[in-house]
Amino acid sequence: MEQCHLVAKLKVDLYFIGVKCQIVITVNAWLFCEGYSNGRVQLVGGATSREGRVEIWYNSQWNTVCDDDWDISDANVVCQQLGFQEAVTAHQSAHHGRGTGQILLDDLQCTGREASLLECSHRGINIHDCGHGEDASVTCECRLCMDISPTIIIIILEYE
Repeated sequence: MEQCHLVAKLKVDLYFIGVKCQIVITVNAWLFCEGYSNGRVQLVGGATSREGRVEIWYNSQWNTVCDDDWDISDANVVCQQLGFQEAVTAHQSAHHGRGTGQILLDDLQCTGREASLLECSHRGINIHDCGHGEDASVTCECRLCMDISPTIIIIILEYE
């Protein structure tokens, strides 16, 4: 089973230099996960974290998804699984580049309410008539997105 953890550290230093007061606040945050479970998805090759080629973890490897019958309902499942509100676009024809390895799913028929692409109707695991030129991609809607990255904030207060 997959377990994810958010780790954050906050360090506050206060310096008095003559009449200047300098406060240095350092915030480091990162997310790490252990043990991927079958059905986990990731987006690869996009310009931002909310777009890219759909890859799905299955049997200890990343696989791609064929774009046959790929539509907004299928894309919504991916985006919601990744924590976004919904999909804006369901791209076809390897819009975000061709993947490598196995093509896991083809002819997906999601309702948009599934928790994983594996719950959607499809041809069967590793049963497809596709090449990587037909890899599916998505662009997800993100109204309140912030990428978590190490941040340093410096506040300098001067008194006269």
